[in-house]
Amino acid sequence: MSYQHELNRIPAVFPISLPSKVTRSINYAARNLNSAFPSMGERHPDPKTFAFALDCAKEQMDLILSKNDWLGYILANVENESIDAVYIRGLPRFKGVDSSKLHRIVGLMIGRTIGNIFQYQQQNHGVLQPALSPEPDGPANSNSTPDDFLGHTDDAYFIKKYRCRNIALYGEINQCGAATGYAHSESIIQHMNDRHVHQLFKSDYLFKLPASFGDIPGIPEWSERRSILHESTNGDVHIEVPTYNTEVCAGADGLALEAFEQLKKAIDSTIQWFVVTGSTYLMFNNNRGVHAREAIPYGNRRVYRSYWTDNESLQNMRTICGTEGHVFDATRFLEETANYQAQNS
Repeated sequence: MSYQHELNRIPAVFPISLPSKVTRSINYAARNLNSAFPSMGERHPDPKTFAFALDCAKEQMDLILSKNDWLGYILANVENESIDAVYIRGLPRFKGVDSSKLHRIVGLMIGRTIGNIFQYQQQNHGVLQPALSPEPDGPANSNSTPDDFLGHTDDAYFIKKYRCRNIALYGEINQCGAATGYAHSESIIQHMNDRHVHQLFKSDYLFKLPASFGDIPGIPEWSERRSILHESTNGDVHIEVPTYNTEVCAGADGLALEAFEQLKKAIDSTIQWFVVTGSTYLMFNNNRGVHAREAIPYGNRRVYRSYWTDNESLQNMRTICGTEGHVFDATRFLEETANYQAQNS
């Protein structure tokens, strides 16, 4: 069956509601995996068994997808970047002592169909799928702030090959219904004039090193000159920008600041909002859009966040860091980024 006519009309975020039989199958598979690999859903899985457990998770999900071709087709197109974001409703709701582990296992089952998981050692204590919740004094524009988390792409300071391709959020609780938003790059530029769009392709901007990486000796606080928009090898428009941690380069003309201000307005005009709560899962392409989060004025919100990349990029990270695992010391990537920027500035 061909779904090409459906893809021609896809929104920036593709919504899916799972039938109950799929929910039951995922629930059953996750509990079996938890029994077979007790550390799989822990904050720090056993590295000796994790690779095999991941392969088993993919096998279980592939079996489920083989009986649900529409869901399989959508996830395959997320993997090949024909679809930039997907919002899944109807996943299992877990409670009890194994709730966190089972949420992480389901996250691995779905995510492994489109790539491979990784994490930076410096972020969230190296937890592969950290549970993100607000803190009263959480820093501004961070996952722990209860205030609005403004539009951004994750880790824009890094050169592309050391950033995540996809970000996944699997909800457990969201008492106030705070929404997560995603603005697709091409929707953004359609709301801007050509003059401003052309300017954003110029290397007239600086990105600040994320505070979550701390102060690393030898790594400058600000990047070298960068563009906000650039064209990928297949002709797609990619975007990289932390709107709250971007400065215009000294010496750039007034159009650079004007275009950046218009970009922020275009993000606000095009962003689509989705509530990530119990039984829902949002995955989006970090290179193809900007995401944000509403304020959390009361109650608890807990989502499991994971970073995903393609297998080739994961192997490249392993080579750079000299490890076979999934958690990497970001210092090596920052050093490589600094060297690359110095050579190409």
